[in-house]
Amino acid sequence: MQGEAIEAGYRLYLSLGCAACHGPEGEGGVANPNYLRSKFPAVKNMAKQLGLTTADRFDRAVGLLAAGLELDEPARMGFSGAGLVAARYADVRDAILAGRSAYKGKREGPEPIPMPGYAGRLERHELARVVAAMLLFAPPETSAWRSEPAPPLSFRSGSKPACIAGLAVLPALAGTAWQGWSVSAWAGWQAKRKGSESAEPFAELPKSANNHAEHEALGIDCVACHFGANRSHRAGLPPLSLCAACHSADRPTPATPAELAEALRQPERFVWPLPAARQPDDVFFSHAAHVRLVGMGCSECHGPADTKAGPLVRPVTMAECMSCHEQRRANNDCLACHR
Repeated sequence: MQGEAIEAGYRLYLSLGCAACHGPEGEGGVANPNYLRSKFPAVKNMAKQLGLTTADRFDRAVGLLAAGLELDEPARMGFSGAGLVAARYADVRDAILAGRSAYKGKREGPEPIPMPGYAGRLERHELARVVAAMLLFAPPETSAWRSEPAPPLSFRSGSKPACIAGLAVLPALAGTAWQGWSVSAWAGWQAKRKGSESAEPFAELPKSANNHAEHEALGIDCVACHFGANRSHRAGLPPLSLCAACHSADRPTPATPAELAEALRQPERFVWPLPAARQPDDVFFSHAAHVRLVGMGCSECHGPADTKAGPLVRPVTMAECMSCHEQRRANNDCLACHR
């Protein structure tokens, strides 16, 4: 069961948008305009950061995290130096829950994108499994997690799951549907790993779950569901646990159609559909830069939400972007958007 728990942690890593900045394998390197260090940091060296450099420490820690237990009690870890590991884990936990500011490279330049906090959106056992998934980006050479048969999150060269290999060549851009694409890929890989060709396939969420007009009529702000729109490159897709805060899986009503209630009862089976309009691979776009720094409204690019019964899909052309940049006296240099 440890493998399944860590897979859940990796799904959270993707769906919360961590991969958009830190990379699908924790490699970092995504540009953060006017950040003092210029790029978002890597998290693939989490084991070294926590002091889990030996296989026995690493395997013990991953086992606890997979069980949903945090590394906050040295006695629970039961190895020498556990107190230092607990202190370092506390720093990582606090950064994930409270977020971190990003220092400006140039005083007169724009504000860089900070790391958002996930307090209230991550249960503590979920946070533990996200950290476990990050640890497995680079396990020690003699760790049991590198042994055969390959564990669910083996990132060794030549034995990556198909979804990881695919994600590695995708740009970590705002607007990429990390959650829908990656969870579907995990499902296919997991079925193959278990030797089952008859595993129940993942289903796309029903159109009723994307009814922007009904949500707009209730006065629900865009960032209530797309919580990265004003603080990250990507706007983000809400987890079904967020939908469940308003919708009931047990009592289908006009506000919660039967097909949505079914998705809420089996959230592990449903994923968001891929967007019909996607950015080209060479285009960099930051929602936060446009929303928070420029003050643009969502409808300026996506169109009015109050008239859309389904997803907001309106492809934006390069000519439109350049025209808007010209009107607002923004940088229209090719390398400002194409990287």
